[in-house]
Formats: sequence, structure tokens, C-alpha cells
Amino acid sequence: ALDAAVCARLASEVPFGAFLSGGLDSSAVVAAMAANGVRPVRSFAIGFRQRDLDETAHAAAVAAHLGTAHRSRIVELGSLEIVDRIAAIHDEPFGDASAIPTLAVAMAAREEVTVVLTGDGADEIFAGYRRHLWQARTAPLRALLPESLRRSVFAALAAAYPKADWAPRPLRAKATFAALALDPLAAYFRSVAVMPDEQRLALFSPRLRDALDGHRAIAALARHAADAPTGDPLAWAQYLDLTTWLPGAILTKLDRATMAVGLEARAPFLDHRLVEWAGTLPASLKLRGGQGKWVLRRAAAAALPPAIATRAKQGFVAPIAAWFRGAEAGRLRSLLLGGALADSGDFAQDAVARLIDRHRAGLGDHARALWLLLVYEAFLRRAAGTRLADPAAA
Repeated sequence: ALDAAVCARLASEVPFGAFLSGGLDSSAVVAAMAANGVRPVRSFAIGFRQRDLDETAHAAAVAAHLGTAHRSRIVELGSLEIVDRIAAIHDEPFGDASAIPTLAVAMAAREEVTVVLTGDGADEIFAGYRRHLWQARTAPLRALLPESLRRSVFAALAAAYPKADWAPRPLRAKATFAALALDPLAAYFRSVAVMPDEQRLALFSPRLRDALDGHRAIAALARHAADAPTGDPLAWAQYLDLTTWLPGAILTKLDRATMAVGLEARAPFLDHRLVEWAGTLPASLKLRGGQGKWVLRRAAAAALPPAIATRAKQGFVAPIAAWFRGAEAGRLRSLLLGGALADSGDFAQDAVARLIDRHRAGLGDHARALWLLLVYEAFLRRAAGTRLADPAAA
């Protein structure tokens, strides 16, 4: 089914290639391109100097295995001017920091090709996110225990358990207990939100809280959840992804980054026939052995190195946590505590300052929240017709 979807997207009168991160999804697409007679596939990857976020070695291994004409580039974040570029491209306060590497790999590919195939959509249709495994595993427990008991017991455990962002993931039980105390929709919302409601509201100014008049972001998810055509916990979570996360974040990011540089992106995993077929699969063919996308891993195993076919998912993210503690930390503070953001009156400046200070001191990873504030500040400045001064000219 994937071969057919890829083959249908190979028609082009201009040079074409593929994004290759070294993860399962993009690697499977490149393998299908090669199997459909594209020799060599022109593949493109970007990485960062921060090793835990750099996937270029994995991409190089796949490229060597499949014999692609591979181009890899290490991206330096540089200064905060990139935020102005992101604001201009998206024309809205787009909150996903992976817009940075997406733009970088699009720019690299556009130097050689005009069309690229990507691995986007595989996580949504084959259950590749941790939240999918979580929903499937916790549904029986939620069904077994009355809501009142779950709320009291797990909420108490969450309150008693220490917060341990520094610990290995299996030991971070505080968030697990907190999620088990919630209903499925609230738990799903917590898994995709940058921060819990109480922390978000603490950042808002009294004026903004009054203007919201009780509105909560979960309301948008609730509308889609009410329309979900399934009661199966895994399919339900995937439906929410397909109606919110995929079009609102993943594809928006991909489309605007590629179009900004004159590149066309095609996503074979979102071929309607493949999506419809994936929707008929039972959970056992998606989740197995604590991993998602089982059927895709099995199908791709013959074409890819074993380490790639079994590799755990790694997000395509920029090292903003280190960035906001490094050379740009002072500039970040001045932007968020002055100028357009402060003038908007939308945020409590003392709460923003505490968030900056805690992140810089290593008392928590608040990079995603700080990125949200930063892109909102850039959006406000863009609306006012102002830009950041070039530090090299100062």
C-alpha cells in the first residue's frame, strides 16, 4: 500500500527528492522510492551539534544502505532573528519550534530539487506517538475504576510524588498519576499541551483571563471528540490527531516552510487509500511490544537496516532548551519582559520572569512555553511593522 502511494507521487517534470531524517517513516518512503525505480534518490537531512537531538548519523546509515545521493547539513541556530522569519512565513503565532529545522531542511533541499516526498502522517495513521500507547494501556484501568475513585486516589498520588524532570522517563510517575486522575479527553489534552491549564492561566494577565470569560483550549478538542465515529480508545486518540494535530500543526508547518522556499512537499502516508486502509487495522497491528507502527516496522524491515526498523521515535526538534540558557538568554529576557509583549498586557510579567529564571537556572525545562511567548512577541511586532535589530550591526 505504501509502495502504491509513493509511486503515485513520483510523477514530476522537475527534479525531486526526499527528506530523510533517519527515522522509520522517512526511511520507509525513501526505500519505497528506490524500489519504484528512483536511482539514486536525492535525500536531504539536517542536524544539530547537540548530540541527543542530532539524527544525521541515522540518516547517513539509511542513505548508505539504500544508495541515495545524500546531502546533510548541521544547522546553527544563530540569533533570535530566526523567530522573525518564522513569524513572517506563518503569518500567525505558530507555536511548534520544529518549524526551525523544517525550514532548514526545506532550504537545503531547494538548492537541488523542486519536489520532495516526506514521511509525515505515519504517526497519525499507524499510532506512532507515546500518547497512543498511553491511551490504549490506560483505557482498561479507567473502565475498571469509578471516576470518583480514580480522581481521589491518583490525584493524591500525583500530589505526593516528587516532580522529577531529570529522571529516566519510566520514573516520572507524577505526570502519569495526574493523567490517570483525568477523563480520557482531559488526559489527551494534557499529553499534547505545552503546560497544564493552571500553569497557563498563571501566565495570563487578569485582563486576559477576564477577556477569555472561562474559555479553555480543551473546548476545541471537545468538539472533535464529540464527533469521533469510534469508541475504541486508540482509534479515538488517532481521530483527534487526524482532525487537530495533523492539519493544525504538522501539515501547516510543512506546507508553509516548503512553500516559503518554492518547494513542493508530497506526503505518501496521507494518500486517502492508505489512510482508509490503516483505519481498518486492529490495535494489535499498530501497537505491539511497547512500540507503535508495528505493521509499518514489519513491512519495512526487509528494506531497511535492522536498527532503523526497530528504532524508537525521536522528535524532529530544535535545541531551544540549551539556546535559551546560552548566548541568547539575555536577549530573550529583554524581549519577553519589554516591548511588544509587555505592551500587549496579555501576560503577567512577574510570572513570565519566573519562567525565564527557572529555565535558565536549570530548575525545569520551560523551553516550549518560552518559545510560545517568543513567537507571540514576534507576531505582535510584525503586526506593528517592527523587526529585531541585527546584533552584528549594533
